[in-house]
Amino acid sequence: LSNVKPAAAVPGHVHVNAHVRVLPLVVSYANTRHYHFQSQYQYRGFNAVAPLLSFPTTSISANISSISNNISISTRTFSTNSNTSTSNNMLNMNTSTRPFSTNTSNTNTTSNTNTNISNKVDVTNFLLLEVGVGEMSRHQLEQAKSLIYHFAKQQTHKSATVAELLLERVVTEATDGCNIYANDVITTKQYNIVLDSLGKTNNLQKAEALLYRMNKRYTIHHSNSHSHSNAHSHSHTTHSNSIKRQQPDIITYNTLLFAYSQEHKPSEQTVQKAEQIIQDMQNQTIHIQPDTSSYNMLMNVYANQIGKYGYAQKAEDVLLYMSQLRKEGDDMVHPDTKSFNIVLKTWKNSGGGIESAQRAEEILRLMIKLYLEGHTNVKPDGISFSTVIHAYIKPHHHHHHHHQEHNNNNIALLNTNVIKHLNNIIDLLLNESGDIPFTTKGIVTKTFNAIISCIAKSNNNSNSNSNADSNSSSSNSSKGVGEKTHALLQRFITAHEQGHIQDTPDVKTYSNVIGAYAKDNNPKQALQLLQQMIDGHSYAYVKPNAYCFNKCLHLASKSNDVDTAELLYQNMIDLANGKIDEQDHHHRHHHHHHSTHSNNNRNHNKNQ
Repeated sequence: LSNVKPAAAVPGHVHVNAHVRVLPLVVSYANTRHYHFQSQYQYRGFNAVAPLLSFPTTSISANISSISNNISISTRTFSTNSNTSTSNNMLNMNTSTRPFSTNTSNTNTTSNTNTNISNKVDVTNFLLLEVGVGEMSRHQLEQAKSLIYHFAKQQTHKSATVAELLLERVVTEATDGCNIYANDVITTKQYNIVLDSLGKTNNLQKAEALLYRMNKRYTIHHSNSHSHSNAHSHSHTTHSNSIKRQQPDIITYNTLLFAYSQEHKPSEQTVQKAEQIIQDMQNQTIHIQPDTSSYNMLMNVYANQIGKYGYAQKAEDVLLYMSQLRKEGDDMVHPDTKSFNIVLKTWKNSGGGIESAQRAEEILRLMIKLYLEGHTNVKPDGISFSTVIHAYIKPHHHHHHHHQEHNNNNIALLNTNVIKHLNNIIDLLLNESGDIPFTTKGIVTKTFNAIISCIAKSNNNSNSNSNADSNSSSSNSSKGVGEKTHALLQRFITAHEQGHIQDTPDVKTYSNVIGAYAKDNNPKQALQLLQQMIDGHSYAYVKPNAYCFNKCLHLASKSNDVDTAELLYQNMIDLANGKIDEQDHHHRHHHHHHSTHSNNNRNHNKNQ
């Protein structure tokens, strides 16, 4: 095509040469045939490799337009001193503002935003399609760098692809165009940004291909730089520094591991790929040592294997290996709370029934023991306790689903067993965790809410046990879920009154108890608890939400209690309009001094 003369000018159209017309024809064919490129094609010297481009049925212009119309951008506009003629709407962009003119209009914010979007799209088109390899100015290289950041941070499938295209364009400018400034623009950081965007948009194949090209380019240039080191010492040093800035680092590999760890129910192949990366780092095949994040993400890949018992043991083995590395003086590996929480998650998802839950509880107790011995980096948090709680609940649901032929007595017995374990978790938190419940804000509320929610959703209630033998169960097992959850609420309040914890019940705590009473079909207790919240008599002055009202309205409806329903509805309206808040403001102010004095006494007693 280098010998083809420019096409004759057409009235009303921008004059372009044959080079500029090549890619749209190829793209048009690709769009028509939904053809995936399996070989390299070249456009003005720019090579695009097979893993990079896979055209959908829509045109590139539509893709870039869609991206730009669904992203938030900064107010920065791009400009250039280039007087190069642009193609006639190369990607069919419907815009009146070109990226190469100075923006002199001072219109409203919406107009400026649309102009900025058009500028970004036009600059992207221009850099990818119209600037020849070796012809990018330093200003255009900086534009490409900014656009890589811009599209990568949007984290959509299309924007990640455009970011990768721009990255490859600048790489081509450095390698094939011998542009000395391009190597200063593309660094490991730019690769990592694009890798992160591809990974978070589930473009795993593209992310893997980009890492492969990154490694290959570094290996080739690194070996070439050594072979020419004696002949050109100064240029060798400059070249070596530029190549070193593009060397894969620990963030590069952790970014890909993170993408694997976020895959829902990863395949065996994904697990093997994650393990291979860790193995290559351990064997120094890639001269990078794994750190804490590397091992955490590998364990998270295991944790996402739902119902596969063996992976829980593998995750625990990795945690033990991390501890061993730490003892041997590896400063890059330091098991932390997140490491332990991932192992807890793995046991929760292992499908091992009550045995898995008990193993998770043992690990939680180990975390508490290590923390009390001075290992503050493994201090349990709300996630730790709630994960163990759900580990106990999960086998119950699984068991009930596969044994529906069991009668209600068996279900009640199973629930009683689970609830016993859940109460043990509360005892562990309040009585055996040192200062954790008092110094870790939110941990007690999260733990109680998780347990109360689980009990409220269980099948154990007083109605289902009406035919049960009164001598076959304890007095607690004969209680409905409403009474059980209310007892936990009272225990929560008592622990705070005694100064053992700093957390207080929240609206979720109360709404779960009301929901439990509703499940028991016990309108009296549910309405009584709701009225306490409305009157400002609930602990910590928790106000009801729509869920609390709806549950009680439903109970009133079932019992045909129209008067109560109308009163509840009016209270709901008054609360929404702030009338009730004004009424109990004086009540709160009156009791504030007394409550503060009581809290001070509790703290004094605790110190004593």
